[in-house]
Amino acid sequence: MSIAEKLQTIAENEQKVYAAGESSGYAKGKTEGKTEGAKAEYDAFWDSFQAGGKRENYTRAFSGTGWTLQILKKIKYPVTFRAEASTYEKLCVDMFSYLNWGGEAPIDMISILSNFDFTNITNASNLFSNAYVKNVTVKLPNATSISGIFNSADTGGRHADNINIYISKKCTSFTNAFNYMTNLKNINFISGSVISKSISFAQSPLLTTVSVDSIIRALMTITDGVARTVTFHANVKANLTDAQKAAITTTKGWTLA
Repeated sequence: MSIAEKLQTIAENEQKVYAAGESSGYAKGKTEGKTEGAKAEYDAFWDSFQAGGKRENYTRAFSGTGWTLQILKKIKYPVTFRAEASTYEKLCVDMFSYLNWGGEAPIDMISILSNFDFTNITNASNLFSNAYVKNVTVKLPNATSISGIFNSADTGGRHADNINIYISKKCTSFTNAFNYMTNLKNINFISGSVISKSISFAQSPLLTTVSVDSIIRALMTITDGVARTVTFHANVKANLTDAQKAAITTTKGWTLA
């Protein structure tokens, strides 16, 4: 090969290297641009939605069918509520109501709720009302109301299951808390929980024995002479053991219905 031919080959190879580098750089830049654009869009949405992490009024915030597991997993800021905030600021009423309504399968909340701290919430009414979810752990030590917290109107039984809940004696309102939960099997009142007012599981025929024991443990022992009633579905009531009945009516002093 002559010198001229060698120079020609070098020039051609140089152009190929340049073209390859240009193509690679364009692809890399395009990818990085998309990534940066997506991050900017993500930041802009959550910064606005969560007020830069300072939002405390989450009334109906995640309500409806538009919120998916994939979106909820991307929540940018932990959801917290300051103790000193007013009751009009720290709200979570209906926060997850109708979440996944009509879904084919329940949304697993186990990883999502790790970003939520409800310690200072005083009103948790309808928090998961009509939500089709599972593996729900919610601790509400200062809540005075859990009315309708898991209330469901879905006659197909698409509602919450595998529930772990903590409430204290501060909670005095349980109206329709577990209404229409026809497929509820597993509920656990976390150790230390206190059920201080009448409560009903009348529409939950599938409660496990473990769940019933958890409910009984949480019933406060009546010492003030005020009658309180715990109501179970007829199927569950029929399967109560003598020990469970005695714990409810004799040890705790409640009326069994």
